[in-house]
Amino acid sequence: TSYDPIWYLFHSMVQYHQAIWTDCFDYDLIDPSDLDDHPSAYKPYCVHGECVDPKKYPDEWMGMGLDSVMHFGGKLEDKAWSYVHDNDLTVRKLYHLPRWGIVYDLGNEDGF
Repeated sequence: TSYDPIWYLFHSMVQYHQAIWTDCFDYDLIDPSDLDDHPSAYKPYCVHGECVDPKKYPDEWMGMGLDSVMHFGGKLEDKAWSYVHDNDLTVRKLYHLPRWGIVYDLGNEDGF
């Protein structure tokens, strides 16, 4: 959960790996609206049994396509300050990190 300090470290590293991967393959140069034309830039993947055969959660929570709306448990959707309070969040919307103000600096002020 977000109360555990390691949660932030882990998810920051996941974002960092995404940034490196998209930069190395020039996927960061693809406009998110054009991702459908570049299947190598995003492939839905889940090995969790619930993704394959949902029994505990509704089918719509298991979507992993570019435009599948992500589900957030807890009270995040109830908070007025939260993006997901008034907006649907999808992989396509999250794909381009600089749009979210996330830039990694290589030390020479040339971010990626």
